[in-house]
Amino acid sequence: MNRCWKTKRLEFGLSIKALAVTIGVLAAFSGTMFYSPKAAADAINDTDFVFTVDTRKSGSPDTQFVIPIRGGGYNYTIDCNNDGMVEATAQTGSYTCSYATPGVYTIRIGGVFPEFYLNNGGDKLKMISIDQWGKNKWRSLSVAFYGAANMDVIATDTPDLSRAGSIFSVFRGNISLKGENANWGWDVSTIVNMGGAFADTRHFNQDIGSWNVSNVVFAGGLFNNAAAFNNGGSDSIKNWNTGKMTAMNAMFQNAVKFNQPIGSWDVSKAELMSEMFNGARAFNQSLANWRLDSLVSTTGLPNSPWSGAPRMLDNSGLSMKNYDDTLISWNARSTNSPLILGAAGLKYCAADAARANLIKATANGGHGWTINGDSKECPKHTVVFDMQGGTAIANQEVAYTDKIIEPAAPTRQGYTFAGWYADAAFTRAWNFAVDTMPDNGLTLYAKWTANPKPVATSSGTSENNSSSSTKLAETGSDVSMLLFATAGFIVTGFILIKLIKRI
Repeated sequence: MNRCWKTKRLEFGLSIKALAVTIGVLAAFSGTMFYSPKAAADAINDTDFVFTVDTRKSGSPDTQFVIPIRGGGYNYTIDCNNDGMVEATAQTGSYTCSYATPGVYTIRIGGVFPEFYLNNGGDKLKMISIDQWGKNKWRSLSVAFYGAANMDVIATDTPDLSRAGSIFSVFRGNISLKGENANWGWDVSTIVNMGGAFADTRHFNQDIGSWNVSNVVFAGGLFNNAAAFNNGGSDSIKNWNTGKMTAMNAMFQNAVKFNQPIGSWDVSKAELMSEMFNGARAFNQSLANWRLDSLVSTTGLPNSPWSGAPRMLDNSGLSMKNYDDTLISWNARSTNSPLILGAAGLKYCAADAARANLIKATANGGHGWTINGDSKECPKHTVVFDMQGGTAIANQEVAYTDKIIEPAAPTRQGYTFAGWYADAAFTRAWNFAVDTMPDNGLTLYAKWTANPKPVATSSGTSENNSSSSTKLAETGSDVSMLLFATAGFIVTGFILIKLIKRI
């Protein structure tokens, strides 16, 4: 029985070895035995542009994807399955990848491929992801993926834009774009036109504050309807060099989450700012440092999106203070007139005089502006006096920008009043002669200094801390003398004992 089992095991082992040899032989010839003939394969590398499609989406027949191109200058190879087997080489025009069955496929393009040109058409809905930008030198990314509503960017490299001048509407309408795992450290230093690049995106919110936009001239609609964009929560976008931008119209229109401190931007060359922050309801920043000297006069063109600043601040989130500060500064610094400024829904108070001068006719020494939609409101807010243990003082209702009436100095047993402060840490003293009511409620904190504590004496009278200290010093001296005397007696006694023993 045992011998039979050993024989069977030996036969099984030989069978396994034979099978392994057979598999090895088949594998060696699999390229010719199991695949249809194709052009010679080239190695998969990091030079190619790689993207994924789903042929089942709307567009061409559900077993195809049509490569979109524009113009000439193409000379590319294409691997429709990203398997290293090239379907076509030296392509100078469009190419259609055809598959046996509908499904998801990854496509790889090598060689010279200057533009990918969907432009809201073709197989835009079949685009699923950009997996790798590769070393391809793009001539332009203008409207490249416009309308690719199902596409995300997951590439960890960046596109080579050294020969490109435009990324106009590159991701416009890409409602699936998040780019959470992608590299957004793009070199856009050659780009002149990036208008509408992220327009109509719903989820894109990456930090692109490192972008060198110093050569950008047209930025109109850049984040128009970009519902989630807030530069990834980073204020780095404040560092953008916008000194060459002339068109900034609708730049943040309906970008409802955007609220970064871009008040330091150089907008001195800007000619168009119509609807720039229209509907950007989270945006609450002072624009006091902006110079509007280059804005195109809107005389005769009150509603033109291509002039001046109509509806610029309509329905934005500017607080009364930020709007006040902005108007006051623009009145002092602006040299351009006349202009139409849209500010629907905004409130002003402290800027009353500045605004009046902005809208005053130029013949009368004003700027001749028209400001639409805002209104004056100087609301009253409550001032609460936090006594910190002192006598109570009634609250005050004070209008925004007015001065608070200084109350009589409060009292507190054992303490001396040391002034009012705007913070509980007592770092900012309140100056009633200068400081004015902010556009919100305010608490003023009483600061106290403890008085010296009395000390009882043997005579039954009280002494202050200074006399008490003197007394303590005297007492300490008496104790020292007593200790010294006691020590002397002990030493003397010890000597006497020694002498008695000798006798």
